[in-house]
Amino acid sequence: MDVKLDNDQYTCLVETPIGEMILAHNSTEIISLLFADSISYSTPIEHYTNSSNKHTIVNIVNSQVKEYFEGIRTTFDIPITTQGTFFQQNVWNKLNDIPYGETISYGKLAKELGDLKASRAVASANARNQVMIIIPCHRVISQTGNLAGYVGGIERKRWLISHEQSNCKKGRLLF
Repeated sequence: MDVKLDNDQYTCLVETPIGEMILAHNSTEIISLLFADSISYSTPIEHYTNSSNKHTIVNIVNSQVKEYFEGIRTTFDIPITTQGTFFQQNVWNKLNDIPYGETISYGKLAKELGDLKASRAVASANARNQVMIIIPCHRVISQTGNLAGYVGGIERKRWLISHEQSNCKKGRLLF
C-alpha cells in the first residue's frame, strides 16, 4: 500500500530482510526512510498519499536498498532532504563519513564535530535521523563498544553492523 500529502509528499513500502520500511518522498527526493514499526514523522503519516512506484525516486530507493542488503552497495547516491537544527544537520553529514563496515563512538563523533562534551547531543541527533540506513546512524556505538540506542531497535542495529562487516573485505565481525 502506498500513501499523498497535500503538498505532493508520498509514502510507499520498502521491503528489507529485517523488516518493512516506509519511504516518504516527494517527486524527486527522500524525506524519510524508517522501519514501519518505529515510525516517527514530522508530518503525520495519514497526510501522505500512496505513490504506487510512479515516481523514479521510488525505483531508485528500492534498487539501492536491495543492493545494500545483498552486500553489493556500500554507499548511496539518492537525493534526500532533511529537516533539523544546524547541529543535527552537521551530525547527519558526519555520519556519511563513517566508512561502510566500521563504527565510531558517540564521543569520538562529538570530538570530530569539535565538542568533546556533545556525545549526548550526538546521540540525540542520531535518534532524530529520518533516513535510516542511507544516513548510517547504526554505525555509531557507545564508547565501550556496546550497542546503544537505535530507533529501529538494537537487534536491527546489531544485524546491520554485522551485515556490513561480513561484506567488508577488511572488516571483522563484532558479533
